[in-house]
Amino acid sequence: MDRTTANDLVDRAFAKVRSDESFLLQNNVHERSIVHKFAAYLQQEFDNEVGDEEVVVDCEYNRENHGDTKTLPKPQEDNEEDQIYPDVIVHKRGNHSKNLLVIEAKKETNKDNFKSDKKRLRILTNDGDHNKRYNYDQGVFLLIYVNDNWEKEIETEYYPKD
Repeated sequence: MDRTTANDLVDRAFAKVRSDESFLLQNNVHERSIVHKFAAYLQQEFDNEVGDEEVVVDCEYNRENHGDTKTLPKPQEDNEEDQIYPDVIVHKRGNHSKNLLVIEAKKETNKDNFKSDKKRLRILTNDGDHNKRYNYDQGVFLLIYVNDNWEKEIETEYYPKD
């Protein structure tokens, strides 16, 4: 999936969240609730635009080939790995042949440092000198505005960086 297609799909899906699910944004509900609705609209957009029946949109999906748990090496311990479950992925289940899009989302009210999410996206999209295990075509970090800022456009950061 190219950057333009990914951007268009993400923008259209989140526009539907903003128009049809504004209650979630205005009332600052849990990030997972917002992301779930976004993923449902993303599936609709993907089906309309691309129409590949093998490809699905999943939330918090943590499996890879043959049902193994998705993991990434821990930064300082070579023999251990951390389980990962990206917020949203667009992929073919069961193998890495069609890992099209991986998304991490955070609400603006989240006080966490977003570095770990962005690092995960760099690794999953092979941005830089990383293991080429998952090979997602595109990664997107979404910053979602809520409460009084709910009408503000989401901020997006794409991986791999150009």
